[in-house]
Amino acid sequence: MQIATDAAASWSAARPDITKDFQRDADVHSTFWTKGHELLAALPGKRKRNPEQARAAETILDVGRATRETFMRQHAASVYAALTKNQTNFVRADILAYEAANLVPGLVPTRAQVYAQGDKMQSEKDGIEVDQGIFFSHVLARPDTGTHFCHAMLLPRTESLARLDDFKARGAVDLGTAAVMRRASGSATASITTENAPACVTAWASSSIGAQSASSRPWARNEPMVLMDCGVSPIWPITGTPRSTRNAMVSAMRRPPSSLIAPQPVSFITRAADRNACSFDAS
Repeated sequence: MQIATDAAASWSAARPDITKDFQRDADVHSTFWTKGHELLAALPGKRKRNPEQARAAETILDVGRATRETFMRQHAASVYAALTKNQTNFVRADILAYEAANLVPGLVPTRAQVYAQGDKMQSEKDGIEVDQGIFFSHVLARPDTGTHFCHAMLLPRTESLARLDDFKARGAVDLGTAAVMRRASGSATASITTENAPACVTAWASSSIGAQSASSRPWARNEPMVLMDCGVSPIWPITGTPRSTRNAMVSAMRRPPSSLIAPQPVSFITRAADRNACSFDAS
C-alpha cells in the first residue's frame, strides 16, 4: 500500500540532527526510534508484506540503523559512562544491552522485543539484533570503553563464584548441563569441560548457552604453568595444553600454500612474524 511507503518516507525525512548535547540527542532520537518501531509493528509480518510494504520496512530499518550509528559515534562514551557509573561498575554484555534500552529507549531492542523475535523463523525476522551490534561496535571501538568492557567480560560471573568453594574442595563441579574437572600433571594443570547432551539439538543449543554462562573459569582459580604474553594486561594464562604437546602439534603441521586457504592453523614455527608477536614464557 502506498500509505505505508508514504508514512515511512515522512518519518525518514524527520530524522533528528546530532549535537554535542547527550541528553537532548537521547530524547529526540528516542522519540524518533519509537515512532519507527510503531510503523514497523503496524506492517504485516515479513513474509506477508507486499512489495510496497517491504520497501517501507527496509526504509524504516535502514534509517533507524543509520541514525543509531550517528548517535553512537557521537555519544558512545556518554552512554557507557551512564551505564557503568563512569566506569566504576563492570557490566557484562547481556545486562549492558538491556540497560541501554532503558537508558535510551529505541537505541537497542528491549528484552521483550528480542524474545518476541526468538519465537519466529529466521526468514520472518527483521534483524533487530543488528542494533545491538551497532551499540557494541561503538563501545569496543573506543580504547577507554572497549578496554573496560573487555575487562568486565573477563571477570568471573556471580554464578561461578558461588561454586568456587565446591570446585576448590573437590576439583570438579557439576553444572547440570556441563561438568568441569581439574586434572594436574607434571607439566601443567588442565581443565576439562564436558557437556551433558540433552535429548534433542534444540535443547542442546539452549542448555549450552546456560552452561557457558555459569561455568567456572578454572584458569582464574589456579596458578597457571604457562603464560602467553601478547602485550595485554593481565597476561593471558594458558593451562589446557602443556608446552611439549603444543610444540609437537605445531611441528607436525605442514607449511600451507597460503594462510587464506590453509586447512589448519598457520604454524607459529614456520611464520617468524607470528612467532615473534606472541612469546611463551614459563611462570
